[in-house]
This record gives sequence, structure tokens and C-alpha cells, in this order.
Amino acid sequence: MNSKPFKTFEEQINILENRNLKFLNKPSAIPILATYGYYEIVNGYKEVVLNEDGENFKDGITFEHLFSLFQMDRKIRTAVSEAMHELESHLQTTISYVVSNHYSSEQSEYLQRNHYATGKNYNGKYERDKLLDKCKRICRDDIQPYQHYQKKYGNVPPWILIKGMEFGDLLLFYRLQKSNVKIEIISMMTSIPKELITNGLIEVMTVMFYFCKSYRNRSAHDRRIYNYHLTKHEMPYYEPFHNRMGVSKELYDNDGKGKSGLNVLFYILSWFKTFGDPWQILNYKVIAAVDEHLNNYPEDQEFIYNELEFEED
Repeated sequence: MNSKPFKTFEEQINILENRNLKFLNKPSAIPILATYGYYEIVNGYKEVVLNEDGENFKDGITFEHLFSLFQMDRKIRTAVSEAMHELESHLQTTISYVVSNHYSSEQSEYLQRNHYATGKNYNGKYERDKLLDKCKRICRDDIQPYQHYQKKYGNVPPWILIKGMEFGDLLLFYRLQKSNVKIEIISMMTSIPKELITNGLIEVMTVMFYFCKSYRNRSAHDRRIYNYHLTKHEMPYYEPFHNRMGVSKELYDNDGKGKSGLNVLFYILSWFKTFGDPWQILNYKVIAAVDEHLNNYPEDQEFIYNELEFEED
């Protein structure tokens, strides 16, 4: 039995009207539904405006209200995507610089197995071997710029190699570096003196990178993000980080503050000395997107501020 049968756009509108949703401009709703889809607009944001029965909409709620929430979230996703792109570029450049400076820019040298930790064992093969196999495949690729470097120089340097890496591969490349190399990378990206970088900070920084990866992937796949909370790679309690957030150990443990959410992402990005301060740009764009929505629908403020962990004026 098909529990979710196909519905035309007109039928979708009728269903919503029967659930007490109003339309200020019904003809314009059809191209909106045709472009973005019923599920994305309605199911993605309905919890803000549903009655306690969880099925029907509160009196006076309009389709335009739902679409405004959807547009707010799209603008936040775009801002997150831009910020993650800047961080990824910063990480790519820093890793390739440190690896080249520490070992060599010759692939025969910097790709030696003994330079990397073994990592986890999956089905009898360590992460290191899988990563190095992939790096070598990238170097042998017959597309540009790899073909050019192989033919002209007989070598693919790290700053070219990483162009063929997904963000997940780049993070694995970082994670399998020896501690002294990680310290150099962290110091370059944060301006923290190398002698002040502890094992605890190295571990936390790895979580920060994977935290950012989760938000990067979320935004890349056009998933709802304004109230997204990780179930994996939550930020562990780290006193220097959470003190800056104003989150005590008690708030962290009892209320879950400082573990996940866009507010944590802001503070993570603020640790990096990425050119242009993308964390400030992200913060500005998120606030602008939220304010634009609240100018028309101020009744959503308490819910949205709570989801974003913003302080109310």
C-alpha cells in the first residue's frame, strides 16, 4: 500500500488549507512548490507554527510565513557554505605548506608511510594505507593539473595533491599526521604559539574540524540548518573554548549548552585566523537572515532565538 500517494500541486494546496493554513497569494504558491517541494517547505519548518495537536496549523498562519522560514534557512545555509569554503581553503593551504616544509614537496618523500599514523583498521586495512593509496591515485590521474605536473616535473606536490581531495580526505590526511606536524598546522591556523599547544588542544582541534565538516555537508546537501544539532562530533567540554562562550561546566553538563548548534560553530571559526574573518561574516549574515524574517513574523522570535541559542534583547 502506498501510504504517501502522489498529489498534484493543487491537491497539496487543498491539503494544507484543510489543515488550517492560509494563502495570501495562492497562484504564486504553485511555482514555489514546483521549485522547492512540499516536503522542504512544509515539513521542514512546520513545528514553529503547528497547534499542539501536531497536525493543524495555528489560526492565521500562512503559507507565506512557512516560506519565509524556508528562505531564512536558505540564506543561513549559504552563509555556512561560504564560511566552510574559506576554512577548507585555509586548511588546504596550511597542510600543504607544513607538510612540504617539514618533509619535502616531492611525493616520493612526503607520501612515505612512516610519516603517518596508522589510524583505525577497517576490514584488515589501516586508514593510512587507504589514504596513501588514494593519494597515489590522485597523483596518477590523467586530468589537469595532475597530468601537467607528472609530465613536466615527474612529481605532484602537496598543494596540487590536495586539490583532488574531498574535505573528508583532507581531514583524514590531517588526522594521520604526527603530533609535531599537527602542532605546526594548528599554530599556523590559530596563531597560538607552538609551545602552548597541548595534547588536549590537538584532540579538541580535530573535533572542531569534524564539527565543521558536518555543517559543511549539511549545507551542501540543502538540509535544514538553522536549528541543526549534531549527534556525532559534538564539541567536548574544553575550558578555554567554553569560557569564551560563557558556558560553564555545569551549563554544559546539565543544559547541553556549548555542545552543538550554530552558536558553537561561530566560536569554533573564531579560533582560526582565516583571512576575512568568515566567522564574523557568518554571524552577520545569520543575524541578518533572522532579522529579515522576524521583521514580518516577530512571533517566531522566542522559538528561533532558543534554537540558535541567541540572547534576547
